[in-house]
Amino acid sequence: MAYRRSVVSAAAALVCAAIMGCANEEVEPIPAPELLFPADGATFVPDTLTLQFNDTTGSPSHAVQVSTASGFSSLTVNEVTAEQHLAITTPLANNTTFYWHVNASEGGRTSPWSAAFSFTTGVPAPTLSNPAEGAICVPGTLTLMWNPIAGATRYYVQVSTDAAFSAYVVNDSSVSASFAVTSPLAGNTLHYWRVSVLKPQGASAWSTARQFTTAQRPAAPTPVSPADGAGNVSVPAALAWNSSSGGTDMYHVQVSTSSDFSSLAADADWLSDTTTTVSSLSSGTLYYWRVAAKNVVCAVDGDWSAAWSFTTQ
Repeated sequence: MAYRRSVVSAAAALVCAAIMGCANEEVEPIPAPELLFPADGATFVPDTLTLQFNDTTGSPSHAVQVSTASGFSSLTVNEVTAEQHLAITTPLANNTTFYWHVNASEGGRTSPWSAAFSFTTGVPAPTLSNPAEGAICVPGTLTLMWNPIAGATRYYVQVSTDAAFSAYVVNDSSVSASFAVTSPLAGNTLHYWRVSVLKPQGASAWSTARQFTTAQRPAAPTPVSPADGAGNVSVPAALAWNSSSGGTDMYHVQVSTSSDFSSLAADADWLSDTTTTVSSLSSGTLYYWRVAAKNVVCAVDGDWSAAWSFTTQ
């Protein structure tokens, strides 16, 4: 019986070999594709992109998987393509690390998965340009500027007097390019500012924060003499005012026959005292005068005082 079973087995093997041809030959495996783009560990990768790989065998089918888990326990993308690339058109989550790998299939044979590459989506943070880091004597109203980021259409701007940005002077997430500060910032104050890029899928990291110090605008002086509405004022006329606080070193005085100072009879700037004498005046004429203090270090004028009037004799 053992001999008969052996003969039958041998015959069956011969028939199988005749029918299958190479039934006893080993099937040559397909090599795994080589990942090309994005490079492993790439950062600031756009949230829509085309994954590219190289399959030396030219297999007609490639499985592509993308996941936020290195072990591919859950899949963000699970597609099959005949090409050696795959376009991801549905935006991926921003500022997120993804892993991807590919295998190839042909004629019932499937390659191992390729090595897994990782990439991180997002856009780079802007680089601030104006005002310069550590700038002083910055006007209270100014335009904040930064280098634009390709493809960005909206930015988030914050200004604070606290380096930790725990409270804000400006907190605007609707900025399209530069940002004009139109409500005057406090004078003689250290400010910090930063910017990020906003996208529907999320924001970029914050830029490196910069700091600047605003100029101190001196308070308006108070006119003293001649008294408001005074008459019979002799020429040359002696004008006097009280000194101003807030970084005052010099003064600016204007005299005009017009209450809006549209034309000037005298315009004396950079005065170091709180008095001046104006000689270029006509007799029997109504004049208006005002004075402003100057911050010399920052070359910034404060507000004008109230305008007083007098009439020459």
